[in-house]
Amino acid sequence: MKLIILWLINTVIVFPLKTITYILKLIFKFINNIYFYNLDWEYINTMKGHEFEYFTKILLEKNGFKQVTVSQSSNDYGIDVLATKNKYRYAIQCKRYNQKVGIKAVQEAKSGCDYYQCDIPVVFTNNTFSPAAIKLAKNINVELWDKDTLHHYLKKSKLLTKSLPFYYPLISFLIIILSGYYYYLLRQNYLLIILLVCISLFFSTIFKIFKDKRKSPLKITETTYLIHDYHDTIQ
Repeated sequence: MKLIILWLINTVIVFPLKTITYILKLIFKFINNIYFYNLDWEYINTMKGHEFEYFTKILLEKNGFKQVTVSQSSNDYGIDVLATKNKYRYAIQCKRYNQKVGIKAVQEAKSGCDYYQCDIPVVFTNNTFSPAAIKLAKNINVELWDKDTLHHYLKKSKLLTKSLPFYYPLISFLIIILSGYYYYLLRQNYLLIILLVCISLFFSTIFKIFKDKRKSPLKITETTYLIHDYHDTIQ
């Protein structure tokens, strides 16, 4: 008797709920991949300074940093973001530059770190560093997080633009045919809404695929000077 009851519960309640949950997750992933994973170099490289600072905050939080705060003052002593990880306090200067970052940023990160009594000074940029900045950073123990570090954190946080699989437009098109067929048979308004949503998803998928093909891929260059995060080694 117990086995029959358990079988009924599993068949009538548990299995349908699991199926619905799985379908909803697929739909959520589908929509996320089309509309929300849109971070790439072009977008990041056109951010304003304060936008890059708040973007850094989100990026660090998604990579295990705690107590991440953005400086609200113009007199921030060269530090834009404060964060904690593995009991170490990081003092981070953010530089969204179109050129290499020089020694001034390294000096400011060091002095700002001392002022805030943090453990690790960091300069974080979407670009690279000048030879003089690299040399100075090694001598005064300032971490340099360049575009390779940015790429690493983006990959870990799953915020990168995702190329859509070929079956996305195929699935969308099949659903359009199916919903169009049922709307033609039943003429129900809710089926028309579903049909219009499916058509919108289909064209959004096509648009995103063509848009992504024109984007420059994110590449990591081999370097020997990067200090990076002592406690989260890049593979």
